[in-house]
Amino acid sequence: MTHPIIDQILQDPKILYTLVGVFILVFFTILFFVFKRKKPTKKNSNKKTTNNQGNKKAKSNQNRNNNKKKKGRQTKKEIAEKEIEEEIEFDLPEFQPSQHLVGKIKMGKFEVNDLQITPDGKSIVVSTSGGNLKFYSVSAFHEHLAEKESTSESKKRKTKKKQKTFVHHTIYNTGYVTPNWLSFSSGGKQLLCGCSDCSLILYSIKPSERAGRYVVNPIVQVKNIYNHVLYSIKSCKISPKGDFSISVSNTKDSEIDIYKRFRVDTNSIEKQTQDKKAIPTIEGKQSRIYTLNTNSIENKMIDISSNSELMAIATATSDVRVYSITKEKNADKINRPKKIMSLTHKSPVNYLNFSKDTKYIVTSTSKGSIKLWDLDVKWKLQEDPRLIYEKKISIHPLSISLISPDQELIAVVEQNNIFILNLENGEPLLKMTNIVQNSIKLLIWSLDSKLLIAVGDSAKFVSVWKVK
Repeated sequence: MTHPIIDQILQDPKILYTLVGVFILVFFTILFFVFKRKKPTKKNSNKKTTNNQGNKKAKSNQNRNNNKKKKGRQTKKEIAEKEIEEEIEFDLPEFQPSQHLVGKIKMGKFEVNDLQITPDGKSIVVSTSGGNLKFYSVSAFHEHLAEKESTSESKKRKTKKKQKTFVHHTIYNTGYVTPNWLSFSSGGKQLLCGCSDCSLILYSIKPSERAGRYVVNPIVQVKNIYNHVLYSIKSCKISPKGDFSISVSNTKDSEIDIYKRFRVDTNSIEKQTQDKKAIPTIEGKQSRIYTLNTNSIENKMIDISSNSELMAIATATSDVRVYSITKEKNADKINRPKKIMSLTHKSPVNYLNFSKDTKYIVTSTSKGSIKLWDLDVKWKLQEDPRLIYEKKISIHPLSISLISPDQELIAVVEQNNIFILNLENGEPLLKMTNIVQNSIKLLIWSLDSKLLIAVGDSAKFVSVWKVK
């Protein structure tokens, strides 16, 4: 006995044909989707066969393809950095520290705050966190270098290596203040110190009766440079001619204060020092003649030319501003600095330095390049400075760039390395690697351009290196 609905379907052919058609349509639709899903693409089929076969060669090829894809996905920045790395691979002679290191000055428990060389080139002056000014003879390093070079290799093997100790020949204790920044006038008779108590102290430096030594006497102290407790002196400089001095605050970064010449009777100062009386003091407001606002977030670096006529300022922007400093006729009064040049860069400038003859200025940037500029132009007729060359030295920021006193070389600092460049064409001559443990904090040339004196971040010792 059959079901009544089935009997009705069998008796009516229209219903039967409709059901058969629907069944066939559904069957082919399901078959189509199943076939489409299972059908592999050309790439997938290749992968499937290689996996099934377990062929090692195919797997290695697959890994290569994946690596190529990854390389293809590299960002523009990574590609640019790779190109830069290829560009700055210089063919330089191998650096051997044992041959270039002349000696080290151990500072003991006190750290180095600043480092300068006397204008006569005879002494290295170090200011320490212990409140001392220490003078070390440059000739002692030259003598040690000559002795080191004259020693034969056979002698070196037979004798034990002795560590040479370099001792200061003059030491002056500044008292309760700590000298953080040092700057000499060109004659070497005056030394300006920016101190921890937010004051400027001017010292007279005179050769002593004992050969190679100096007599240091404070001339005047400029107090209350910045009245706010948060402000301190970020840097200070005295013009080479001693006409004026400048100071920069670590907080008021957009302002540069300019002070007139400190006029005090030196004889009376020496008498007061012998009588152990306090040195004369001047309020900062009385001595300040101008406050120059650069309208920048930060004033990074300032340098004054050797003729005291130009002042260059590197700010947080990519431009370096050069100001002219003039005097009034038949007077000792400084006119307000006037901006005369702008040195354009693509990235912020970390350091700048005038050459000894004021003809050149070198600038180093946060993108690892240096530029040498010719300032011997008619700037009074608004003639722009001429860019002599731009060199890409590193992919890392450059912190210091210094022109040698003989104007033949440029020393450029990259972290704890130093590049020595030919000033004429900017070509690297030598790369001095791992000079200090972390990064170089301070660097100066000797007056004969044969030595570089460096201080690292730890500031526990001063190292002297031979360049020529």
